[in-house]
Amino acid sequence: MLVKKPIIKLAPSETRLGAKPKKKTAKRKKSKACSKVLQLMDTWPDGAAQYGKALNQVLKSDKRLSKKKLEAELDYYV
Repeated sequence: MLVKKPIIKLAPSETRLGAKPKKKTAKRKKSKACSKVLQLMDTWPDGAAQYGKALNQVLKSDKRLSKKKLEAELDYYV
């Protein structure tokens, strides 16, 4: 009696020998505070030099924000 082997379907990227599937990278979603800092920097004439001023202004507007966490998030964009 013949035994049938199961058919394994491969994704298009796996059909070539030695091809590895692409890793999906998660998109980063900016927080509102991060967006505010970046918008302030964009609106000021010398915004890139005013990073600290924009950061402090946003931190003053919301006392619950952590400076460390916000700077860590901004490091990705600035």
